[in-house]
Formats: sequence, structure tokens, C-alpha cells
Amino acid sequence: MSGCGLEPEETEELWTSEVNYDLGEKLLFIDFNKEAELRQSTHIRAGQTTASKLAESHAQAKPKKSFEEIVPEEYHEFKETVFGKESFDELPPRRPWDHAIELVPGAKLQDCKVYPLTKDEQKQLDEFLDENLRTGRIRPSKSPAASP
Repeated sequence: MSGCGLEPEETEELWTSEVNYDLGEKLLFIDFNKEAELRQSTHIRAGQTTASKLAESHAQAKPKKSFEEIVPEEYHEFKETVFGKESFDELPPRRPWDHAIELVPGAKLQDCKVYPLTKDEQKQLDEFLDENLRTGRIRPSKSPAASP
């Protein structure tokens, strides 16, 4: 209960006499109302950690760097021919040595956790996937494994 403005004695009293809690499948229900007949549950469902919120706000506060600030000076002459959006959209033709990762039929897939994304992260991911599918840089996945 750090940072909640309560003295240690108040915190202990709160948890021993005033809080009803129930660990559900994924939610923690906490009831802080002192009036038994007016009890109202508070549902806690963390969508983003404090650390990720701080990192996101720090990243948004940073000024955007220009191409010249990011790329070493010896590569500035290639700004349009190599690093330009038009040249990036031009992929080389398909060749016999192009490859795909073929999965072994019936192989056991690893059980892995799919982590939740914020609304902004999900929007950026969707935009990235849409653009790269449209331009042919990536293909739709045939994998039975999950992804965000």
C-alpha cells in the first residue's frame, strides 16, 4: 500500500478489518466501503505497468531526430537512393533461392504467453502489418501459433 497516503497502522487496520477480497480467475476484487449495506467492489485490471507508462511518456517527450542526426554523415549521400521510401517499396524480384520456413506437420508447438498491447501499440502494429502486407514486404502467416 505504498504511496496511498495511509499511515502503517491505518494500512494494517484497513486490510484486517475493512477489506474483503476475492482472487478470481484473473481479477482482484477489493471492497473498501465501510458501510456494509453500501459495499461496492473495485475491479483492478492492470493494462499497463508503471514502468511502461513512464517509458512511453519519456519517449513521447523526446524530440524526434532528423535523418541527418541519426545516420552517420558518410551515408547522407544515399538518403534518397537507399533510405528513401520509394526505393524501400521496390523489392527485388522473387528468386529460386528465396525461402520460407516450413513447419514440420504435427510437431508440438511451444506454449508461449501472448503479451497484451496498449491501444496505441496495437494500432501501430496493425498499421505496420497492413502497410507491409500491402507492399509485399511480408506475407500472411500460415503458422498455427498465436500472435498479438
